[in-house]
Amino acid sequence: MRFLFVAPRFHTNQFAIVKNLLEKGHQVKYFVQYAGVSEDHSCLEPLFMKKSLITKALGKYYEYRYDENASEKKKFENFIPSFLTLYNDIRRYNPDIVILRERSLTSMLAYIICKVLGIECTLIYNQSPLYSHVASSQSNLKKLIRKYLFPRVRITTVKSRNVNRFAENEKDYFIDEKDYFLPFVVEANHSAVEREYFKNGKINILDVGKYRDYKNHFVLVDAINKIKQKSNLSVTIVGQVSNNEEKKYYNSLKEYIVNHNLDSIIKLKKNMKFNDMNDLYLTHDIFILPSKVETASISVLEAMANAMVTISTDENGTASYIKENINGNVFLSGNSFDLACKINEYLNNKKLIPTHGNNSYCNIVENYSFENYYYTLNNILFKEFNRRLE
Repeated sequence: MRFLFVAPRFHTNQFAIVKNLLEKGHQVKYFVQYAGVSEDHSCLEPLFMKKSLITKALGKYYEYRYDENASEKKKFENFIPSFLTLYNDIRRYNPDIVILRERSLTSMLAYIICKVLGIECTLIYNQSPLYSHVASSQSNLKKLIRKYLFPRVRITTVKSRNVNRFAENEKDYFIDEKDYFLPFVVEANHSAVEREYFKNGKINILDVGKYRDYKNHFVLVDAINKIKQKSNLSVTIVGQVSNNEEKKYYNSLKEYIVNHNLDSIIKLKKNMKFNDMNDLYLTHDIFILPSKVETASISVLEAMANAMVTISTDENGTASYIKENINGNVFLSGNSFDLACKINEYLNNKKLIPTHGNNSYCNIVENYSFENYYYTLNNILFKEFNRRLE
């Protein structure tokens, strides 16, 4: 079958999906707006959509009006491809299955083109929660827009936005009939089966995320500062520095660490390649995601695939992938004291780390393999479009 993905970029969280589809003999094309710093194109080169004239003009305005991070976001949200070029590209490829990323102007145009060309098997993929809150129901206008200008069938990698709030009030949530949970795919690193823990005699903590405010690396620094026994700790923070705003954040974080006399414990790395991450995961024991609000972090699953203990903020769309007190834990977003307590549980009982790390690995193998993804997607396609992948 011919798959077409239309998205802002070829995110690393889609790499395993595309790689395995190709290995199964499917054809895949990936239309994108731009390329990210850490992307891996070894299995597929994404194809850049031609910008419309209005997109070029707006891009210059955003660069003048906003800082680099805000400008990047505005460009993504308001990107409009050349309609004629996109139409011809889709017509020539004639895909069997189209997966559009987000309800954006780009997706709207691509969906209209698919309707004109008679391509029925079209889905929208986003990371809005599967479970919606009754109180946040859409207006009639939004419902009409979603019904007629975007695919009705939606797949998401996120069950709920805040795992703690959802667990307490599950009765107040519902699922739309054409919404489906299709989890991320992460390939288990077989080298992790015999991995060693406590490199250099220390408990090694890893935090991966862009050097931006919402990633909230500072809360991890504050948590480490609250831990009394720091001599057996080593912390590595890895992030992206690709513009001046990220450089400012990086320098501010570095200064903050020095001012708290933690520079011998906490080390900062930047712009590591996707292919180098497995080696980093294998030399660390505990993965921590401290973001204030995280739509859906794939790094949590990548850490699990390398047999790491995982600790995540509760405001993370993939926090539900963690089995609490079995392969990791969840802490209250922005609460450095709660995070310090979760870390201390492992410092006080080191034997839990290899046990929970192995549980992480098993969780990936059992629940987040490509075969599970493929089976679930096949069922969705058959139910909604009477199509099968094979």
